[in-house]
Amino acid sequence: MKRLFLFLVLVVGLIVFWAERAPLLTSIGRLVVEETPLARADIVVVLANTPGIAAEAAAIVKGGYAPRVLLFTSARQADDDVLAKLGLDLAKPHEVAIKVLHASGVAPERSVLSPRAPDGTNEAAREVIRYAQRHGLARVIAVTERSHTRRTARLLRRELTAPGGVMVRAAPRDVFHPESWWRDRASARELAMEGLRWLNSFVLRDLWSSGDARAASDVRAGIREGKDGAEAGI
Repeated sequence: MKRLFLFLVLVVGLIVFWAERAPLLTSIGRLVVEETPLARADIVVVLANTPGIAAEAAAIVKGGYAPRVLLFTSARQADDDVLAKLGLDLAKPHEVAIKVLHASGVAPERSVLSPRAPDGTNEAAREVIRYAQRHGLARVIAVTERSHTRRTARLLRRELTAPGGVMVRAAPRDVFHPESWWRDRASARELAMEGLRWLNSFVLRDLWSSGDARAASDVRAGIREGKDGAEAGI
């Protein structure tokens, strides 16, 4: 009788899940997505050098939400030496992004190219924070892949703590959609990978970053803990 009861509970659970799978799976997809309403900011940052993201950054600038755009130099790729040996001088992703900005109406003097080439969202967030603190910027709009938006926002808000100081956006044509990710193999794979990236960012403290980056992160974490302890009277 007990086994029969457990079997019936399992069957009912599967039926309920199947009937409600779309809302449940949509909620799971939305865990990694944040689309912050736009407001006036000091700068818009391109966190992935793709044409769609560059075009969205240009639209934000043209909409009057930020006066300039910050881009980062593209990281070196494994095949760069192959192209060089063949004499092929192909445009780098950041060069394409800059061309998209200019073709979209962003004047050259309103785009800033950082020589740094961050490897991944964690390092890119650290570079944005350094740039903002160095130039006294309080409000930042970050444009990145949709599946990276919530993690990007959380990483930036660790240091950029002004109320409403961090806004994140994705390109309208981004292929990841919380409402249908399970119907697309690439989107399902991306969601699974993003879960691992959350683990790396917030549990492992960016295990694969450079030693200097991890040390700086640990120092900042220690400073914050010390401040929290002092405020609590510990």
